[in-house]
Amino acid sequence: MINMKNIIMDVDTGLDDAVAITFASLQENLKIAGITTVNGNRPVNQVVENTLRVVEALDKDIPVYKGSSLPLNAFKNRKEGFPYSEDVTTHMHGIYLNLPKTSLKVQKEMAISFLHEYLENNNSTTIVAIGPLTNIAQLITIDPRVKEKIGNLVILGGGINLGNVTHFAEFNFWADPEAAKIVLNSGININLITLNEANLAVVDANKLEELLGKNTQRKESKILFNLMENSLSNSKGSVTLYDMLTIAYLAKPEIIQFEPMKLDVKISLDEKGHDGELLYERCKSSNIMVSKYIDIEMLWTFMKESLTNTLS
Repeated sequence: MINMKNIIMDVDTGLDDAVAITFASLQENLKIAGITTVNGNRPVNQVVENTLRVVEALDKDIPVYKGSSLPLNAFKNRKEGFPYSEDVTTHMHGIYLNLPKTSLKVQKEMAISFLHEYLENNNSTTIVAIGPLTNIAQLITIDPRVKEKIGNLVILGGGINLGNVTHFAEFNFWADPEAAKIVLNSGININLITLNEANLAVVDANKLEELLGKNTQRKESKILFNLMENSLSNSKGSVTLYDMLTIAYLAKPEIIQFEPMKLDVKISLDEKGHDGELLYERCKSSNIMVSKYIDIEMLWTFMKESLTNTLS
């Protein structure tokens, strides 16, 4: 018997979030109980639309909830050009995903309310956080008791001596460093997948053809092709599927190895390049496990098998 795990995905849907949602929907041992959205790769209204487009394309009954539209401590000129405005016409993730405009509607209930209610009624919930951690930080600040109901928080974020927005900071932590700091100091059991491993999940046109194989007529394959082809043409020939690693880990844990660390996040308004920097200390035991190795060939095999083994 397959041990089914219910998960909630907290997303800022651009390309790699969409790929992660698609592969999560393919796993026999994972069920998406809901998707909450947050300002990040795109403004939250565009994130909602993108997420609904993915859900409708997959023909799945997954509720989508609108979450935070701003970081916890947003003020003018803290970060040039961020948060992104609704009318930005160029961006690495595009304005909207290359999928049909959705007819689905976002839930009337807000993300924080949904998360709180779900956690009150379910134990040992797994939350997959692949955007800025604003929603999660707000939730556990409003009611710290819900921390006990989160069995595992799987996060894509941070980097060990590595950044992708600045030399020191990865986007999700940079976008809302106060939220990342709250979550990493919460005591919740966390598996953190950092840039150090995620940077290896690079897909170009040849790799995409290899991953899709002979399954090009499946709806999931068509979705991936539409998403990836458009992004590949706009990103110098390759894209990195950062967020996909969270789902790969949950579905097949042996893909990623972890080590215990004590973590914090630097808040620096003077040294803007350090704002959101991940601070770390290796230790023998911790509630936070940080990625240290990814079997990249096992990841590619997992993705190919997911598209082959699950019926549309």
